[in-house]
Amino acid sequence: SIAFSDGIGFEILPAFSLLLGTGYEYPDTHNDGSWKKTDPARDQMLLADKNKKYGGIVKQFAKMLRAWRNTNNVELSGIAIDVLVYKFIDAWRIGYLDSSGFDDMSRDFFEWLSEIVEHREGLLSLDQNYTISLDSSVGSKACTALNRAKKAIQERFDEESAENEWAKIYGGRFPIYQTSQKNEFDNNEIENMSTKSTRVPIGTARDTEEFWEDKEWTISKYVKLIKINANLEMNGFRRRFISRLPKIPIKKNSKITFSVEPITGITWYWKVRNVGETANQRNLIRGQITKGTNETVEPIKFRGNHYVEVYGLSKNTVQYFGRIEVPLEADFK
Repeated sequence: SIAFSDGIGFEILPAFSLLLGTGYEYPDTHNDGSWKKTDPARDQMLLADKNKKYGGIVKQFAKMLRAWRNTNNVELSGIAIDVLVYKFIDAWRIGYLDSSGFDDMSRDFFEWLSEIVEHREGLLSLDQNYTISLDSSVGSKACTALNRAKKAIQERFDEESAENEWAKIYGGRFPIYQTSQKNEFDNNEIENMSTKSTRVPIGTARDTEEFWEDKEWTISKYVKLIKINANLEMNGFRRRFISRLPKIPIKKNSKITFSVEPITGITWYWKVRNVGETANQRNLIRGQITKGTNETVEPIKFRGNHYVEVYGLSKNTVQYFGRIEVPLEADFK
């Protein structure tokens, strides 16, 4: 068992390819020891086919159940969760489901799971090589989750109460309703949006910067703030959020992916502005406003800071605005 400081862990098990057929043989130390068979490639193929059949919700729901397991210390392996979702999804009344339907799906799943444990039904693995046992504690925690899901659905019009119940099931990463959060603000309060009158000095650099005033845009009376997510990728390092880094060390071939939550009916425009003496000297201030999607990828080519802005428009009116500062620590050689 290998545990990493960020909470991710791996369990390592020796396995040996079968001479006949596909799959592997592995040792099981329980009940005086035995050799068992598994075919993970077939499992993944079956799961992928089922996921495609139901528009991607199989894997989405499997991830949600892993969050439930981790939040509530449920004794279920990842393989067991995949099998449960695989078998439940066919039994459930389902057509196409988007995220708005996961409340009913969650309630029905926890009821279905508690009944399986209560009746001590065996759970055959996808490759049908072995039976997965379900501890009685799994049924108890499924019942608890069922009651919380029912309460959340009953109180769905009281967002704070409902979402608190969902968070008890799926953990702290579940969106929490915050009554004190300010989502809308007057035009007078959007001082962070770059304008011609507040522009950062460009020295003798070629002026390539654009502003929203240059466009045939109007600003909505109430512009909604939107968070820009930023992921750093560079050789030798795992992809990670830059918000965790006070200064960003960079290497060759580094890049940052900026993204916002996709919103139906909104067209996104991005502005990436390089700031600092190096940018000015190299004529790399950039700052053009370009139409794109809810995601843009930017290679890192100079020492100095960035700021990134995103504008979400409905027709020609800015409805959403976001900004993020990107501090770079050093130039690559």
